[in-house]
Amino acid sequence: MHAGLLAWSLVALTLSAEPAGDDGTRVKVQTSLRQAAELFRSGDFNGALEQLKRVDEIQELGGVRFNIARCLEELKRPAEALAAFERYLKTPDGTATAAVNQKRAREAILRLEPQVFGSVAVRCTPEGVQLKIIGVTESPIACGSYPRVQGGTYQVTAALAGYKTLDTEVVIEPGQQAQLTIALERQEAAGAGQQDKKPAPRSVGALSVGGTPSGSAVVVSHGSTRLTGALPWAARDLEPGAYRVEVGRLGERGVAREVQVAAGQETRVQVSLATAEDEDLSDEKKAAGVSVSTVPLDASGAPAKGSAPAAAVKASSGNDGMRLGGIVVAAVGGAALVTSGILALVGSQKRSQIVNGGLASGADIQAAANSGTLLNNTSLAMLGVGVAAAGVGTVLIVLSRDGDGSRVSVAPVASPCGAGVVVRGRFP
Repeated sequence: MHAGLLAWSLVALTLSAEPAGDDGTRVKVQTSLRQAAELFRSGDFNGALEQLKRVDEIQELGGVRFNIARCLEELKRPAEALAAFERYLKTPDGTATAAVNQKRAREAILRLEPQVFGSVAVRCTPEGVQLKIIGVTESPIACGSYPRVQGGTYQVTAALAGYKTLDTEVVIEPGQQAQLTIALERQEAAGAGQQDKKPAPRSVGALSVGGTPSGSAVVVSHGSTRLTGALPWAARDLEPGAYRVEVGRLGERGVAREVQVAAGQETRVQVSLATAEDEDLSDEKKAAGVSVSTVPLDASGAPAKGSAPAAAVKASSGNDGMRLGGIVVAAVGGAALVTSGILALVGSQKRSQIVNGGLASGADIQAAANSGTLLNNTSLAMLGVGVAAAGVGTVLIVLSRDGDGSRVSVAPVASPCGAGVVVRGRFP
């Protein structure tokens, strides 16, 4: 971390570029920054941290928050340092070295996360068990794997209609995955004939969010209620209505989708995030595929056995792009073939003028011969280009056939009277 001492000059530059308050305030801030720099260089990171916090209370500066995080890391306080680096990345930084500092902050986060967070994998019997992990989840969740959980000891409550509730605990060590197995016991029947009663239809729904990359942050909003977690994420006993699902990663722009949760159904959202490199976080480099489906729930709140998911709504289709590209390439090939035919026809006319004696002078005959040769050579070149492009386009279109077996075929056509391309099939 000592290699980053140049950040202290960055703080001074930031201050001069962004004045805060009156002259008295400016002097107070500059004094604290100079003292913080001297204390940091002398190894007094606690003293430097206190001076930087004083500045941060007066003015929010990216360079100051970056160095607060560095002091915390030097003091071996990884959880606080991790939070400070994440806060810095959310702070505007208009300095010349902002890109370098942001890259170093992301690298520090990757370095600190294994010192702060672990993960837990929970296996439950029977299916449909709902968990409450105190300090991790705000609402019941399904059993599964949960990454990026801060190390510590957590109380866990497992419940399912018709089974005895189980209270236990799990210890999560930073950088490790904890394993928890839960097996619930059935409750005894309240009286004879209870098994013959059909359970009443459920008046609540469920929502689950899965996909890649695992561990991406999940935020689900419904009115004033806000639920958070990480992929994969699930919640039961939700009030029916519209929910906003947001999935993303630190430093990346994610995806948001409005979905409906209905009584007696589970709404399933599948997200596939495509992220950019740290040095290139432009919106054009980010894309996401989203699909939404629903399945019915049984009386216990678990997905009904044998139920098939509803038709998915896909954000994009690679086959559509391949088909469109194939059609464009094939069309270019067809245009080249038509051009080849036209040039060949004009060249033939030049040759006819010479053979039929339609030209008066030797110079005209020579010019016509040269022009005819050029037209014929160009016609042959265009013919080659047209056949190649039409062939490539045909292959792309054939490979992009729809799942129902329909396809489009394209074939080049050439004859002494002309050239072109024939397209057969059904377009979507």
